[in-house]
Amino acid sequence: MASNWYYEENGDRKGPVDSKTLKRLADNGTIKSTTSVWREGMKDWVNAGSVKGLLPVPHKPQSRPVRPKIAKTQSPIAGDEKGLANDIEHETPIKPWHKWPIVALLVTCCFPVGLVLVWKHPRWTTITKSLWTGGFLVIVITGQIVSHFEKAAVAEKLTQAEEHWEADRKPEAINIYRRLIDRDILHVDTEDRPLLFERTVTFDAENGNTEAAIKVLDNAEMFGVTLAFQSEAAREVVAIREQQKEQERRKREEEERLAELTRQAEKRDRDTQRSTRNVVRLSQRELLHFIDHTSEYAGKTVSVPLEYGASTGLRTGPDNVLIPFRGMALTTGGSYSHFDIKIRFSSADPVAKFDSLNDLPNVVGSDDVTVTFYCENGSLTSGNRAVTIDRR
Repeated sequence: MASNWYYEENGDRKGPVDSKTLKRLADNGTIKSTTSVWREGMKDWVNAGSVKGLLPVPHKPQSRPVRPKIAKTQSPIAGDEKGLANDIEHETPIKPWHKWPIVALLVTCCFPVGLVLVWKHPRWTTITKSLWTGGFLVIVITGQIVSHFEKAAVAEKLTQAEEHWEADRKPEAINIYRRLIDRDILHVDTEDRPLLFERTVTFDAENGNTEAAIKVLDNAEMFGVTLAFQSEAAREVVAIREQQKEQERRKREEEERLAELTRQAEKRDRDTQRSTRNVVRLSQRELLHFIDHTSEYAGKTVSVPLEYGASTGLRTGPDNVLIPFRGMALTTGGSYSHFDIKIRFSSADPVAKFDSLNDLPNVVGSDDVTVTFYCENGSLTSGNRAVTIDRR
């Protein structure tokens, strides 16, 4: 945290100011070498010239700057403020990629960029940068040595397995192959990998262990190893695995299809429920526009005066029933134009505001009613879903 400083100017004591502001006042000449300054923790006021790092170093052509020697009596001032220079340095922001965790990550994962950032770091000394570089080289060299010994151990195991195989001790060879596939496949040379997988699959297939053979096939596919089998049993296992993969693919597609249908149905229900909150109420004069331009009402909820047209009463019919209605639209000439419309009544419909048909009026014959329905398709014959019905 920056220190609180005080200084004298024209006989007046001013402050507090932080270290950065004090340095700026010294740079612009407000604070001179004879100006008295003081900060908390100092015994007495001192001349600004005795504070290390405060005043700018004067430019002397053709001469090297000489580091001033500070007397022992002044050591508390210099030590107290190591003083100002450290405060000013710590107030200077650095880029996020110069923070050591980011540098460490880039040095490890992105070798050239990481080392460039190490040597471009604005605060680290040459010794620090050299230590970072040396540490990275130690890690790389150690990794190479470990990898060399691991590959040597894998090569020895492959030799042992080959000896077992040639001596017709196939179970012993397969045990070695299986351990290499499960644990050390990355240390097996690319050209040697097909042999391990092919022999292991063939051995399991010929001994009736189809499940184990399929597991090895999946591992080979995961590591991108291409296999070719001479054994009929192994080829049969490959065919079984292909059938399983096809079934899995179809199952995924079906699950995705059903999930998409569910999402669409949920969206449709949400849209429908939002629509039922904004009912378009049509008079007999407005019905003429409705029957001539029904498609414009698709996705809207409308309330229409109609005449019940079923031969049986509404309550006596089954749930989820399509009921015919007849309407009369008033024309501009004062006459009536008749039209027919079909509306489905279902208590299970999300838009329905009734739990069963018994909750509705006992409409029969040619009763005059007002039907509120969701016009899903913009059609007089399909997609009309009842919200409620009232007598007129």
